[in-house]
Amino acid sequence: MARALWCAVVLLVLLGVASAAHRAVFIADAVTRAAPVRLKLLRALGRDDRDLRQRVLDFDRFDRRYAAHPVVTLLHVVPGAMFLILAPIQLSSRVRTRYPAFHRWSGRVLLVTAFVTGLSGLYLGLLVPFAGATEAIAIAVFGGLFLFAIGRAFVLIRAGRVASHREWMLRAFAIAIGISTVRVFGAIFDVALTPAGFRTDVSFVLAIWAGWVTTLGAAEIWIRFTRRRAARALQFVALTLALACMRASGVLGQQPTPTLPSSPLKFGAFVVRFATDGTFLLDGQGWPSFRGSWKTDAERVELVTPAAPQGCNGPGRYRFRVESTRLSFDLVSDECVPRRMILDRSTWRPEGEAEPVPVRRIVRTAAASLPALPDAGTPAGSWPSFRGAHASGIAEGQHFPDRWDGKTGENILWRTPIPGLAHSSPIVWGQRIFVTTAVSSRPNATFRPGLYGDGDASDDRSRHRWMIDAFDKHSGKVLWERVAYEGEPVDKRHIKSTYASATPATDGRIVVASFGSQGVHAYDVNGNFLWKVDLSRLNLGAYDIPTFEWGPASSPIIWNGLVILQCDTQADSFLLALNAETGETVWKTDRNELPSWGTPTVASTPAGPELVTNAANFIRGYDPRTGKELWRLGGSSKITAPTPVFGDGLFVVASGRGPERPIFVMRPGARGDLTLPDGKDASDAVVWSRTGRGPYMPTPLIYNGLLYVLNNNGVLDAYQLQSGEEIYRQRLPQIGSGYSASPVAADGKIYLSNEDGEMLVVAAGKEFRHLATNSIGELLMATPALSEGIMYVRTSASLLAIGRKP
Repeated sequence: MARALWCAVVLLVLLGVASAAHRAVFIADAVTRAAPVRLKLLRALGRDDRDLRQRVLDFDRFDRRYAAHPVVTLLHVVPGAMFLILAPIQLSSRVRTRYPAFHRWSGRVLLVTAFVTGLSGLYLGLLVPFAGATEAIAIAVFGGLFLFAIGRAFVLIRAGRVASHREWMLRAFAIAIGISTVRVFGAIFDVALTPAGFRTDVSFVLAIWAGWVTTLGAAEIWIRFTRRRAARALQFVALTLALACMRASGVLGQQPTPTLPSSPLKFGAFVVRFATDGTFLLDGQGWPSFRGSWKTDAERVELVTPAAPQGCNGPGRYRFRVESTRLSFDLVSDECVPRRMILDRSTWRPEGEAEPVPVRRIVRTAAASLPALPDAGTPAGSWPSFRGAHASGIAEGQHFPDRWDGKTGENILWRTPIPGLAHSSPIVWGQRIFVTTAVSSRPNATFRPGLYGDGDASDDRSRHRWMIDAFDKHSGKVLWERVAYEGEPVDKRHIKSTYASATPATDGRIVVASFGSQGVHAYDVNGNFLWKVDLSRLNLGAYDIPTFEWGPASSPIIWNGLVILQCDTQADSFLLALNAETGETVWKTDRNELPSWGTPTVASTPAGPELVTNAANFIRGYDPRTGKELWRLGGSSKITAPTPVFGDGLFVVASGRGPERPIFVMRPGARGDLTLPDGKDASDAVVWSRTGRGPYMPTPLIYNGLLYVLNNNGVLDAYQLQSGEEIYRQRLPQIGSGYSASPVAADGKIYLSNEDGEMLVVAAGKEFRHLATNSIGELLMATPALSEGIMYVRTSASLLAIGRKP
């Protein structure tokens, strides 16, 4: 309410100052100059001024009284404008408390300007009124009240009665700012009453009374409201002091100490039990147990776990809150990292009580007029989505050089800087390359590469610009840039991730980018806005600790005119198909899933098209035309990032979170629940499977009958795709900070990029042969794009082209 009131005050002050400035500059004809604008406005509103000739004479008469008294006019409008500017500053509690000297000095200036503008206003309104006696009465009433309020405020501040002084200054300011509301009502009455034949002087007097009664009445209501609020505050203070005195004197007995619920409570993957004897047990799958004692002090609890892992034998202190059946914790101090990760900002519920799921609203906004889409042209040489068509990662006939160097420029055709942070990969269609980025307003924004298991989020919640950029394929020249969304991020991101980790997709006509909670955005390939879809908040993070936010990474794909999105979140999970041209929802399939980061894949199979998704509870197959689930396969990891791939008639789906770390190779066309019984690694639908070998981040590669699986730690495995026979297991010679980008292949060679910017060239086949290591010289998290003899590489700072120089 207070903010809205201040906004209204600022607008009225600006209107009043502008009116004063206009009259000061055009003393003799201010209203006459505005008459043509007034007439155009009336006509635009379909209103007619039947007495236009008389109105012109009235305006001239109104201006003449100021022209006849220029000195008095200036003494009225100039100090009046100063009063309107200074008064809100004087009434600001922040200015009063922080700058008392300025408050006192400006108060004296305000007093002088008030008396000068008030007396000059009375002179003009009483001695030369435009509307005769009716105007003079109104000016006498409100002008007199204004001067009385100023005088009363001065007497009260001299007597030290600050609160009463402020009330009378507020009344004076309300009358002063009434000059603006008079103009607002004047315009309203002019539009409403002029066609009915009302005279100008009648409308003017009505506006005077309406304007000043409105502002003075609003001020009086506010004064009464703040008086009641202050009285309630005093009553609260008095009651608090009385209770404190009664407790100190023993009149009141000791209040019971707040306690923790003794029934089992659940949060994420954890269960805690606080026993009434002051002991507790905290358990979670894959986490060390915390067993110890607890005690409360007011609204704080201290936890001691002497038998906990190293660094966790000291006390942890938290604020707690019990609301109905729920228990919440907020960190005060705790040196134990795992205990702090679990408890801080957590809300625990009784086992079996479901967490409420907020209503998800999907809102589409389309361009006012959709432009005609350009012709897609031939898909030859395109790399339309994450890791190319169907995520295969293969493009033959490229003839890449075996060696290049980012520092010397050897076989680097061009390099273009890209602002912001992004792990999204470049995509290619025709002569254009498309990339996304998120540009932080924090100049030192970064991410942390490396092999580590921390689940921390970045603290960069500053204002960002989410962008889609197009580049010329042959020169690296920027063709267009579009800011899809600008604002503060809705969610946090993992310290290793970015706010633009999802790769865009294109069909040669439309390019689509997904920015998670910031929406899905579509442009044509020439940069014309088509539509955007707000999916509401997409909260992705640790499955076992829901308060850990990591941000999304699943990329959109375009298939047969549909934009397909996989959205698995902490609250709810679903697949969504949007019309690529309009953004309208074609189908939405809800699913019970944990957060996931893999991109869906559609493959054409003898049994029809299948949409395959990788997720924690189940790997699933769907009909991409309708969203109907066809099959599901359990046994996956709790965290899934690799994308399903299809090659040589088989699907491969893998994930690298322990202990499962599975690789599944499946035939298409199956139906129902395909989950393998305990002790089985194959079935009619599952050709073969392995545990303990799946990749955490990179997507597997099917190439020339072999399956290549690259792990973050630099271990490369090769298997016979059809049988699952292990061909080799090789640790790569350069590991550095690890591998996040997925392998790609061309012309019998596999290209592997580590996070330090070293790109290894390995011969495809049953024998591991390391051909070359080439340094880019910048951090490298994104998977390269291959197109017509050029490898396009997105680093942390640049987009560059690698190819044979002429």
